[in-house]
Amino acid sequence: MMTDRELIADIQSGDPRALGALMERHAPLLLRLATVVTGSRENARDVVQDVFMWVWMQGPHLDIRGDVRGYLWQAARNRARNTVRSEHARERLHAMVRADDVALRRTDRNLAPERLDAEELVAQVHSALVGVPRRCREIFLLRWRDGLTNEEIASALEIGVPTVRNQVARAIRRLAEYFAAMHA
Repeated sequence: MMTDRELIADIQSGDPRALGALMERHAPLLLRLATVVTGSRENARDVVQDVFMWVWMQGPHLDIRGDVRGYLWQAARNRARNTVRSEHARERLHAMVRADDVALRRTDRNLAPERLDAEELVAQVHSALVGVPRRCREIFLLRWRDGLTNEEIASALEIGVPTVRNQVARAIRRLAEYFAAMHA
């Protein structure tokens, strides 16, 4: 039986059987980890597949120092966390749009963030916010992307909570206009 190090060396040489053996050995454990982190067996399968796809794509440039199992564990955990963050970001945006009655009336049927993948959604949000003042964009991203509360943002930026609310509402209105125009 080959060691993990030997399998990595064979993957670096382009042997797909080595990748299969590495997957067979570590995928079940990584799948359990990713399922716990994401809360979804389907998302967990995607995470594990992404980790092994990345390993394969690195080919001769694959540089795993230390324990291979630990490296794969960390990679799966990080990808699973990113998946959860992306889903939470999408949910926060949808919730924020729903919280603004004007945005709800204008965009609820048009926005449909569940149809956008996470990267596309982030790109769309950044595109939509190009026209808003820098500070407004910064406040909105702290709220949406980083998940900070209005109070945390106000404290960090040394501004009032009402200012944070106003700036978030301004950004949401801009998003509503942008998405409505996209789907008109």
